[in-house]
Amino acid sequence: MNNIFKKLLQFFSTPKGKQWRHIASYLIVFLILIIPVSFSIPPQWRTSFIFFQTRIFLFFTAIAACGIIFPRTRQAALFCIRKIQDSDKILNQSQRLYRNVTLLGIGIFALSLIGGNNSATPLAWIFLSFCIIVALYDAYRWYRSMSEHAVGKAALGLGFAAASTLAYAIARQEIADIIHVTPINFTHTTLLMAILMIPTLLVLSGGLIYITCMVASLLVVPFLLLARNLPPEIKEWLFADIFKSNPIKYPLITKFFQFFFYGTLGLLIMRTGGIALPHYESTIQKLIPSTIYHLDMYHGQECKLQSGEKLAPLGDSKFLIGKPVVGVETEIFQIIKCDDIPAH
Repeated sequence: MNNIFKKLLQFFSTPKGKQWRHIASYLIVFLILIIPVSFSIPPQWRTSFIFFQTRIFLFFTAIAACGIIFPRTRQAALFCIRKIQDSDKILNQSQRLYRNVTLLGIGIFALSLIGGNNSATPLAWIFLSFCIIVALYDAYRWYRSMSEHAVGKAALGLGFAAASTLAYAIARQEIADIIHVTPINFTHTTLLMAILMIPTLLVLSGGLIYITCMVASLLVVPFLLLARNLPPEIKEWLFADIFKSNPIKYPLITKFFQFFFYGTLGLLIMRTGGIALPHYESTIQKLIPSTIYHLDMYHGQECKLQSGEKLAPLGDSKFLIGKPVVGVETEIFQIIKCDDIPAH
């Protein structure tokens, strides 16, 4: 027994033994931490949490053990890590984010396979959140670049004008479907509904982005592939030096990734929004009468009103009468003239 103990001490004193000792220490720390942390997790999630954490720890432990048993595997992994670190010197900020999206996607996919179905949803939300951050950064970068030029400012202005006009038109249509009259005098309700139409515009923009990226990938990428093989002298002569050489590394791969990345995000927004929009629109339609009652109606003296009723003038001595009912709902009556209102 003493000989076995001495041999273990001698083994753990060697460089390879120290690596195994580190793995054993990590295992002890993991066991010490997982027990108290598991009691802070709600009971319905506790089993899944422990199962997921244990499988992840065993997976990384197996990788570390393979690195000790097979040194070439560890050297290959270190070589890949150094290559990723060296790429920071030649890639710009956006390209590094695209690279990290790819690496994170591979890692999230591997972890979801290891953790099982219960871990797939939270891991997918983590990956989607990172993709949204990358997309917002690109949107800010492109907006800042376009706002520095007159043509870009004009394009941004047209885009905002078109979006606001479309939102205003959809809002007016939604209000007209409820009150059966053109909402000319309901300014506040129309503006509020136009703001609430932003999710609808996002779904439409997602579909537009998806179609644009798919068409661009079919038309622009082949053109870039053909232009890539042209000698620089021919390109300068053919386009009269209009298009300057791209200073970034790997421009073709970057464009292809952008088309795929934003096309996928656009498709996700379009599909998800298409599922959620019907419920959202029904909620908006239920909100319209109460909004009209509180924002665009008043207790007028033009007509004889009952308790709690408000009116809104429509012109030509016509009025729209509203009255709150049980709960937060509001009932909008048909268009009437003051003479048609029955006396109390």
